[in-house]
Amino acid sequence: MVAKITNRTEYSILELLKKDGFPVPNPILYLANNVEPLKILLFEQYLCGNELSSDSSKEAWQETAN
Repeated sequence: MVAKITNRTEYSILELLKKDGFPVPNPILYLANNVEPLKILLFEQYLCGNELSSDSSKEAWQETAN
């Protein structure tokens, strides 16, 4: 299991993708942050692989899209 600070949108997107059969981490649970309402602590199933970020290479993004 992985725990990370993110926003509620990521949790909703993961749920939708999982429901539609995409191989994404399974969102298990989230805990709300009362100080910053849009931020959550997300617990999700760990999947082996690399995480994409805004500084990932163009090739990494293209490979993921394919």
